[in-house]
Amino acid sequence: ELVLLSWGSRIRSEGAVFSKSSWVWARCMKSDGSSNTIVAGQFETSRAYKTGDYLVVNCPEGEQYTISEETMLARYMHDPEIDINNTAEAPVPKGWTNDTLRSEGFTPRKATGKVWGLEVTQADIDEHFPREQFMAKWGPMKIAAGDYLCL
Repeated sequence: ELVLLSWGSRIRSEGAVFSKSSWVWARCMKSDGSSNTIVAGQFETSRAYKTGDYLVVNCPEGEQYTISEETMLARYMHDPEIDINNTAEAPVPKGWTNDTLRSEGFTPRKATGKVWGLEVTQADIDEHFPREQFMAKWGPMKIAAGDYLCL
């Protein structure tokens, strides 16, 4: 929340509005548990999830994280008519195969909506994030020059 409070106005004044257009593969979780957030093949944080939350694998890099059902429904479109064998429509994330995703219960989803975003510079990291992380609502989050802070 502190990042939002201190960066929100800067993101809106210096940033830009981006249309979300990426694909993810998602699986509804059948029981409570926890999962690791993996970004660029590296552990980032761990997060508890509840029955009904979703495990998400981003395309194309294969980032993995969990989100609530409410967030899934608000941010991603599920179209049962999508041919999940057509990788032009639903690309397969790095480190996965179409068969593995389907056999593990994942379905493709397309991001919807828009976000405000601002690219973080090395000067921003040095001044505001000297530990190269901040506290997100789900736990510590790594940040590096070239990342985007989004609202």
